[in-house]
Amino acid sequence: MPEQLQAAKVTANFFSVLGVQAHLGRTFLPEEDRPGAQLVVLLSDEFWRRRFAGDSQVLGHTLTLGGAAYTVIGILPARLDFTAKEVSVWTTLQLKQPTRRGPYFLTGMARLKKDVSLQRARVEMSTLKTSYPSGEYILSGQQFNFNALPVNEFILGDVRLALLVLMAAATLVLLIAAVNVANLMLVRSAARVKEMSLRTALGASRSRIIRQLLTESTLLALTGGALGTLLAVVGVRVLLKIAADTIPRLSQVAIDGRVLGWTALVSVVTGLLFGLAPKWQTTRLSLEEALKKAGVPRPKVPARGAGTVCWWSQNSRWRSCC
Repeated sequence: MPEQLQAAKVTANFFSVLGVQAHLGRTFLPEEDRPGAQLVVLLSDEFWRRRFAGDSQVLGHTLTLGGAAYTVIGILPARLDFTAKEVSVWTTLQLKQPTRRGPYFLTGMARLKKDVSLQRARVEMSTLKTSYPSGEYILSGQQFNFNALPVNEFILGDVRLALLVLMAAATLVLLIAAVNVANLMLVRSAARVKEMSLRTALGASRSRIIRQLLTESTLLALTGGALGTLLAVVGVRVLLKIAADTIPRLSQVAIDGRVLGWTALVSVVTGLLFGLAPKWQTTRLSLEEALKKAGVPRPKVPARGAGTVCWWSQNSRWRSCC
């Protein structure tokens, strides 16, 4: 069944320069990008698994691309993408003597030496426009220029800045939500002064009460993180359907173990940090003051001669006898 694919043509040394080896089979040989050489093709991991169900016997088979027969020689590693859109098949770029003026829409990739900086490479490449020979099919040196860009900048372009702004906005929303929840928990903690006072009177220490209340805030934060993860899974699926061709490498976005681990860590830290202040505020009052504010009635004093009645706390912070 015919299928429209995203393809890329590269010279034979493309993958060797980038240090990429085939997952199965091999990459291009030096002589395979010369005019008249045999037509060969490399398949992406995603296309190989989707169209051929991951069958290793596909090596050596013939694949018809654009009406020409190509021999499958290898399968590339998973998540390999050097262009803005995901490429399914890679073929050799057989350069021939040009028969017209440009533009030719060719992009060169190179690996810098360890002691060469990107700025130095840009300076050296800028001098090429004055030394590059002019010919019948080559534009004049005054009409074109050379420049060097990092590979990630070439692939992502302006999307990187937009993603950073989006991440900053998401972090700001998280902080606003955490502050709002902390305020709500502070109000709730103030309403539980009577409960905390009675717990203290029964012998609960301040640290134990703080641990209990922090456990509640942490469980609340983890619940919110779980719901947020669920919404993220749904959001990623929707985004893949509506914007798969507008954001580079969007097809590689997924909710994996690292995302889940980071979500759990942020949830726990947020619950501890924003839950500590209201819980500490709850335990700052003295027991006697807290009981008064909570409206706990003072026990009736027995008649004289009936003995002495004492109320005390296990941690000896409050004692009253009569």
